Amino acid sequence: MDVVYLDAHLDLQQLDTFKIEKLQNCRSIDEIKALESPHYLNPSEAYCYGIENFLYPAARLGILKHLYWVAPPHIPRSYSESMLRHTQKMDGVDFAALTGFRQVGKSAMKGNLLGIDITICHYDDLPNLGVSKDYILDIDIDYFVSVPADLIWIDPGKVLNSILNDLGNPILSTVSHAVTSGFTPTTARFIGQYAKSVLQGSNTDVEHYHRLYSASVLAQEGNKREAIELAQRLVETRPECSATQFLNALLATDRDSQNQYFERAVNLDPIYNHSVLRDASAVPNRFKPFSKTKMNTIVERFNKLPTESPQYEATQTAVGLLLAKAGRLKESLSILQSLEKEYEGHFDMAMALGIILSETPNLDIAERLLKRASERDKNRTESCFYLGEIAIKKNKLTDAIAHMKQAHDRAPAWEEPLKRLGACYLRVGDLDKKREIDEELRHRSEQLHSLTKGQQSL
Repeated sequence: MDVVYLDAHLDLQQLDTFKIEKLQNCRSIDEIKALESPHYLNPSEAYCYGIENFLYPAARLGILKHLYWVAPPHIPRSYSESMLRHTQKMDGVDFAALTGFRQVGKSAMKGNLLGIDITICHYDDLPNLGVSKDYILDIDIDYFVSVPADLIWIDPGKVLNSILNDLGNPILSTVSHAVTSGFTPTTARFIGQYAKSVLQGSNTDVEHYHRLYSASVLAQEGNKREAIELAQRLVETRPECSATQFLNALLATDRDSQNQYFERAVNLDPIYNHSVLRDASAVPNRFKPFSKTKMNTIVERFNKLPTESPQYEATQTAVGLLLAKAGRLKESLSILQSLEKEYEGHFDMAMALGIILSETPNLDIAERLLKRASERDKNRTESCFYLGEIAIKKNKLTDAIAHMKQAHDRAPAWEEPLKRLGACYLRVGDLDKKREIDEELRHRSEQLHSLTKGQQSL
């Protein structure tokens, strides 16, 4: 099945075989849904996938054959340094696959990753790419938002109407409008309703959300007076719209009005309420700058949360990860040690702390944390690489070679493990293997140079 996929991220990640087998053994939609993780930070192996990594299992289940990734303009569609940095480290992607993308049409790139045919394109490219008339349309609203400025860069209705006019109606469409993970600002939640109204052909709703988009853009551009006037007209005509109430709360010039609009928004949709989990996740996920003051505020709010709060453990983890990023390692370690139930010894936090501590004299602690992190498929490759780095620092070159080989075997396109392997072979005197790696790296360098030359922008 062809899938037209609007997303700011390529949510493609190889999963362990046992997870795929559990999904393949499902006999109903309910059984598949029961295996979905309730939050991207939940590490339990009882779940097999999440919204952030379903593309690979979808392909293995036979749902997805060709992925047309409609990427926003700020995501490179060429062999840029940022594209190579990200793709090299993907598990299961070898160098031939990495360098196998070729330009098709005016500005699209077509290749294959993890057995999936992928075309990276702009929405204007779709009519010329041979998309099947029986296609699935998958929309993540973060496609429409550029970060870290959190700006809505285009009218969602314009994009979706263009796709429907060019390709016809999809046989199935999905819209993700969640904001709890922090990848998308709360102010953009309404884009999900906007997209749904376009797909359903609900002209009244389309007009309302188009005007709500216009008010948001006016506010983005600094035309606050015009934005307030339009937002107030919208709330008068559609007081039941939580997004309109929320926008008015953001634009209101006095505290009483702010509170009134905000309370109405939360009563209509509790997702608009304050959330430590969302705020802590937003900093790394949207590359948001944060100060010591902001960090302290998040920690203070977290400390006031009752332990029985929904998703308390996920909030603990998000705050712990943020503390690690801020260099407050003792506090982050303390949170890691206090995590319980499904979140005990959290893999992501263990890896984040292990990587940071691998650059300090605390190599034994870093090693223990990275070994914990390596137990999970998502973290295994990078954890092995840093375990190899620690082994090099400890002059345990046999161990270092084993770790780097494992990292290389899992992510063959990633150059750093190869470079470290070459250095290790030189130190142990295995010059034949050193020359072999040097030749491979030279070949790769020449090929990447030929690909990147003149391709900075498609």
